[in-house]
Amino acid sequence: MITKLILCCLVMSTTIISTAQDIARIKSISNNQYLNVENGAVQTSEIKDDWLSARWDLVKTADGHYNIVSNWKGDVLNLAGDRLQCTAADRSSDQAKWDIKKIEGSDAVRIYNVADTALAINVEKGTAAATTIGDDWPSAKWVLVMMSTSTAGGPSSNPTFLTMNEKAVLEAHNKLRREVGVPDLVWSNELAARAQTWAYELAKKNMGEFVLEHSQTKHIGENIVGGFVQGRTPDQAVTDAWGDNEKPNFDPNTRKCIGDKECGHYTQVVWRNTTQVGCAIAVNPNGKYLLICNYSPPGNFNNQPAF
Repeated sequence: MITKLILCCLVMSTTIISTAQDIARIKSISNNQYLNVENGAVQTSEIKDDWLSARWDLVKTADGHYNIVSNWKGDVLNLAGDRLQCTAADRSSDQAKWDIKKIEGSDAVRIYNVADTALAINVEKGTAAATTIGDDWPSAKWVLVMMSTSTAGGPSSNPTFLTMNEKAVLEAHNKLRREVGVPDLVWSNELAARAQTWAYELAKKNMGEFVLEHSQTKHIGENIVGGFVQGRTPDQAVTDAWGDNEKPNFDPNTRKCIGDKECGHYTQVVWRNTTQVGCAIAVNPNGKYLLICNYSPPGNFNNQPAF
């Protein structure tokens, strides 16, 4: 069952949605403290449950790295020379991009800067810094505590983890396409990054009821779905919302929607001339999520059949 599901699809030629974005706390293995900017500077310390300064948006970039963005002020973790800071830096710069690498046989990760891949975030000298590290340094090991938020603004007592399996989301699209005999889509990191940027902005507006707005980016198709976090994965949202919900409203003979019934999300998914897709998720402060998928070339225009 889909609970309070909200859909939005732009159906003109100007149409435009992880693990693309997650909200996480970043916990040090060595001192059991959390990375935060409560006092302005980047530090590790014990935290309170309502500290937005200890929440980080892990935003996937077009080239496959991550911006680590403060959920509190929107500043980005970056390097100025060899100094670790959180400022309004250029997110496209390598100094503001990070590789999050899982440590084999462990739930921990290391976090390396892209500008200088020898530098990793650690607390070896007691303060948060980015330096060269030893392979055996516990001070350079971190656990990402994935979280959603409750309507009260604090962490959910039973947080739903919103990591996105890109292969599963792509396969959910392609399964629907194979049913009607159109070629598979390929994943686009560039489209996913566009979707992530808009999902992040849109989530900020969702302080109360859902706000679903299209980004109005030209020459890109866009599907959006949102609803309460109920343990549904993004690929399930694609199948349930855009497939099962809308296929009955699609006429396979005309290859168009039946009358004024809604099937525009489905037709974008199966649009023959579309070749690429990239998707992203974001969580708003009420614990609800958004899934946005971008498509190129776009579908749903000029009253043409889907395939």
